[in-house]
Amino acid sequence: TARESTVALAVEVHAGEPTAYKLPGPASSWVPAQVTVDGKPSRALALRPDGYLYLRLDPGRHQVALEGPAAGMDLTLTLGTPPRHVTVIADGWEVDGVRDGHVEGSLHLARQATTATGPGAPADPERARVALPPWLEIERWLEVGVTWKLRTTVRRVSSADEPLAIRYGLLPGEEVTESTLVAEHGAVLLSLGREQKELSFTSAIKPVESLVMAAARDQPWSEVWTLECGAVWHCATEGVAPDQHQEDGAWKPRFRPWPGERVTFAFSRPAAAPGASTTIDRATVAVTPESSTTAVT
Repeated sequence: TARESTVALAVEVHAGEPTAYKLPGPASSWVPAQVTVDGKPSRALALRPDGYLYLRLDPGRHQVALEGPAAGMDLTLTLGTPPRHVTVIADGWEVDGVRDGHVEGSLHLARQATTATGPGAPADPERARVALPPWLEIERWLEVGVTWKLRTTVRRVSSADEPLAIRYGLLPGEEVTESTLVAEHGAVLLSLGREQKELSFTSAIKPVESLVMAAARDQPWSEVWTLECGAVWHCATEGVAPDQHQEDGAWKPRFRPWPGERVTFAFSRPAAAPGASTTIDRATVAVTPESSTTAVT
């Protein structure tokens, strides 16, 4: 349903197992301000690498309702998980892309021209704009070496038309090293100016035996965590499975958690082998392949 500056979708989703429903989008074009599942608000949303928001659903038959503002004079939506049948009700909008209940590629909605006049009419309908609700991706990169540090990058996924400020929780023992940021009560205040799409900062973190990272609930962002474990530490993870195990040939697990999911990181220093120790200043290996044997010096 498209009416005035609002687009709403009512979707019946059948799930045979725990799954993720791909919302209409991409998120750079449209983000719902309200999401309900079977009449109850839900924030079980995650932004995936394809640029779309996904909604977690349990097995069963569900009524999913989405509602959000439509910015500008037109809107193009790809309907995510392909629907079996679509009905469009548009008041003041022209709709292309649906035929006999089937969507051909994407839906395109364009505002119809208006001749309304008077105090209630917009001064310039062609320039009318509606602010989309913000959606962010927050990536944290944990480097565990001789010293520990945490690199955090906040990226806008939705429009950058308006300034934005959020409070983001810090990890236990994390100290923000950027003098321009304000950290208090276990959180850091992050501000993105108009047209600013990205913000990065670095923190120092004290070495610990165990560290728990939990994805925030009911917040307008998705999180990505990457662990880079140095040679002087042994690192283990428990909880959500990583979506990537290696990068550039090294073990660097990357996690894309759903809201409320967590990963426990365990750290230990490898114990030295018993016996005398030897310091090696230089080592050279020479390999000589031969017809029946290979000589290694």
